[in-house]
Amino acid sequence: MKIYEYKEGMSEEEQKNGAYWERNMLVLLLAEYLNKNLRNGLIINGISGCADNNWDGWKRVISIDNGKYCFHIPDKFDIENLQEIKPNWDGHTTKDKYFRIFEMLEIGIFKNPKKELEKQMYKKPEILAQGNIITNKCNNI
Repeated sequence: MKIYEYKEGMSEEEQKNGAYWERNMLVLLLAEYLNKNLRNGLIINGISGCADNNWDGWKRVISIDNGKYCFHIPDKFDIENLQEIKPNWDGHTTKDKYFRIFEMLEIGIFKNPKKELEKQMYKKPEILAQGNIITNKCNNI
């Protein structure tokens, strides 16, 4: 696996690919960690195929917690030993996924997290820092 490393003078496309690589590594880490440390037979974390999307080169999904949190990853992304599972996406949208994450983490940075996040998610990409959380306001990363 080639490790992404930021270098001065990288193109915007290279930086975007690097951000996706870092996100993919965190999702892979979470899935593997949960499998190794919190496995109780009820929570399934793994990799599955996804024939329903039309994104060439992004036909695989890392699924966490029985399909509650699904992340498309590039077909060429090395997943090491993550188990292959049957597709189990529960139908959530990207917004649903991040609302669930905020609820699970009990992040109380907004008075009304769902309403405030909806306002923030569809603005141009930039970083929002509130207290101990830093999140991207762009809905496609």
